[in-house]
Amino acid sequence: MDARKKEKITALIVAAVTICLSLSSTWDWQTVGIYAGGSLYSRLLYPFFHASLLHATLNAWCLLSIVFTYNIKIWRLLLSYIIAITIPIDTLGSFIANMTLPTVGLSAVVFVLFGSISFEVLRKWYYQAWMLLY
Repeated sequence: MDARKKEKITALIVAAVTICLSLSSTWDWQTVGIYAGGSLYSRLLYPFFHASLLHATLNAWCLLSIVFTYNIKIWRLLLSYIIAITIPIDTLGSFIANMTLPTVGLSAVVFVLFGSISFEVLRKWYYQAWMLLY
């Protein structure tokens, strides 16, 4: 039995929900997106909504790749979600003029996970160079 079964099932559920939500009707991005001064509801839900099926699929694939390849525990998944919903827009939005479009997507959670595995990868300089590029 796989020791990380709980984490893998959680990642599969998040990926499936994300892709299913991207297949459904057009969402009101002011309701489900995150933006400076947005509601708590939108802040908690924005990682699960995406602007397109391609965006959702790439984010889901990245999430599954990280969880299935590295030793990602459930607490690290939860911590990456908490960091992603608390920091990005209110912090970065103050530096970007005219930031009026809401942000959606699992990208922030995935990038927090990318940062958390940066010391576990074998080819650290190569990995850091790609992260800098992105």
